[in-house]
Amino acid sequence: MSNIEQAEKQLSKYKNVLLDLMDQYKTCNQTRKITLKKEIETILRQAEQLKQAIQKKKEEQQFTEKEKEKEKEEKEQEEDKQNRNMNEADHSIEEKELLVFEDYDVTWNDIVGLKKVKDILRERVILPIKFPNLFCGLRKTISTLLLFGPPGCGKKYSIKALAHETGLKIFKYQIKKFKWKESMDPTIILKQFFQQTQNHKNIIRVFENLDEIFNQEIKYDNRRIKTELLIQLDNLYKIPKTIPLLLISNKPWLIDRTFLKRIQIRIYFPLPDSQTRIDLLRNNLSKERNNLNNDDFQKISNLIEGYSHYEIVQLTKVIINKIDNIIQTSKYFKKISKEENNNLNSEKNDYLTPCGKNTSGAIKINLADIDPKFVIRPNITVDLFCSELQTYTSLINIQDVEKNKKFQQEYGGLYN
Repeated sequence: MSNIEQAEKQLSKYKNVLLDLMDQYKTCNQTRKITLKKEIETILRQAEQLKQAIQKKKEEQQFTEKEKEKEKEEKEQEEDKQNRNMNEADHSIEEKELLVFEDYDVTWNDIVGLKKVKDILRERVILPIKFPNLFCGLRKTISTLLLFGPPGCGKKYSIKALAHETGLKIFKYQIKKFKWKESMDPTIILKQFFQQTQNHKNIIRVFENLDEIFNQEIKYDNRRIKTELLIQLDNLYKIPKTIPLLLISNKPWLIDRTFLKRIQIRIYFPLPDSQTRIDLLRNNLSKERNNLNNDDFQKISNLIEGYSHYEIVQLTKVIINKIDNIIQTSKYFKKISKEENNNLNSEKNDYLTPCGKNTSGAIKINLADIDPKFVIRPNITVDLFCSELQTYTSLINIQDVEKNKKFQQEYGGLYN
């Protein structure tokens, strides 16, 4: 039993004694009353002293407990700080994990279509980087840009062209890359991403798949990532001449308005229109033998409406690979005249190209028996495209395309 408990027990005894003495005081004679009165006064004084002692002891105890609690809290904070520092050290990443070592040999001429997009990027990103002194006051350098649109429509390709045009390196943050790596906290890495890159002048910062941290279908908790990104976006506005941050999203309608308000320019990358599809086909088939005329290109363009830039490029690669397969497996070849190909230099009519068994002039011969310099690739035809498109279909979600268009109408192209 503690001292306080013993004192409270004694105080209770005093109370009982007082009650007993007061009962006696009511019925006794005058002489006895004088004696009882003195006893009552003594007990009251002792009870008051004991009560004050108990109160003081309790206050001392409470103060001690508060001190211990405060000390415990300070100790826990210090341990948290040490653990956080150790955690950041464990999760630290080197620049090589952020730096994208990719082929930057991409120019604006390699990007077919997207004229408005290229004009905005030249004006709002390249020009401020090359001529920073021209951008001050109201012409402050743009720090945040959102590149949005269906997948495969040139967002990442345009960033490569930016890097090539400006001679800058690309530093990229990918949630998926760090989310599924054990012992790596994507929030800490995001903080390091901004800290490491802020001191660099010759880089372009890229945040891929921004919409993923807002996607409710993804089960992991991204609240800490969103909070950290908000802090970093706010910090960008405090820096007069900051490095541009390009955010990429295929589903921008998932992004919170809190974030949209902090993004200065939002650029829409649409699916290629009819003329762009034709230009993509011509560009990718420019070095291949083909007998496609304007009507053929228009027909193919109509067949691939709704395909992305990337899917059209991949389609032409599939067609080219199919030609390779035809050459490899063909058992019949026919002679081709110089008039059929202006690039032939031999004066002899020794050039051979694959053909069918029933083709006029077909010669049964193995590819291995032909001099390689006299093998000519067969023409790419519209029928070859039509045949391939029976199985080669677009993976673009039409509903997502409509949502991107709606987002463009409400938020796209705004200058904050």
